[in-house]
Amino acid sequence: MAGVNIPAIFVDSNNREVSEVREVFKMNVNQIKNVMKVYGEQTKTAKTAGTGKTSPTQKKDEVILSPQAQEFGQVLQSIKGLPDVREAKVAELSQKISDNTYQIPAKDVAEKMISQVKADRNR
Repeated sequence: MAGVNIPAIFVDSNNREVSEVREVFKMNVNQIKNVMKVYGEQTKTAKTAGTGKTSPTQKKDEVILSPQAQEFGQVLQSIKGLPDVREAKVAELSQKISDNTYQIPAKDVAEKMISQVKADRNR
């Protein structure tokens, strides 16, 4: 499975580290997205819960993400905020096509075709 190794520290319901249970998880992007989604929902719920007072029996177990995982989550959120389409580039190319000035050098087309054939053979 392609993914990212994420070191995690487990804590019990009293926020004490359970030192024997240090593990490294291999998570793919979708799993990380799900974790970030759950974390965001829990944070949102905690903010709207009201008084914020909880008894020790109401605490939930939690997973603390390593600084690397948190940084990865922030980068992932930044990437998700980027547009899927580069509007300026599309407008530029559309204008060139409309003006009949869009030209692709034959050498570039040939190089792309050859690199695609090589990539297909390596699969």
